[in-house]
Amino acid sequence: MRTDFERGTGSLSLGKLRIDDYGNVGNALSGGDEIAEADISVRIDWSGLTTNVTFANAGLPTPFRAQELQGVNSGATMSWSAVENGAHISGAPNTADFAVLAKERNGVYF
Repeated sequence: MRTDFERGTGSLSLGKLRIDDYGNVGNALSGGDEIAEADISVRIDWSGLTTNVTFANAGLPTPFRAQELQGVNSGATMSWSAVENGAHISGAPNTADFAVLAKERNGVYF
């Protein structure tokens, strides 16, 4: 992951991540048998800074008290591809007009 908060840009790439293919959500959630294995690749690019966001509140009643959050509102584009049993599949890039790119510090360390 690479980010430039000053410009509101970032990118994330996952390449050839091995996953199990269960054919459908019902089969996967019910513990059904996998029908194949696949390799997927995903890329997300954030750009188009619209707003800077900051947040601080050490008193949130959660185990991960967000003490500090810095981020930017921007747009994002995601593209993906997969290979299963020699077949190559790819989706057209999808663009979102709203996306948040952020970093946070919560003070909780395990």
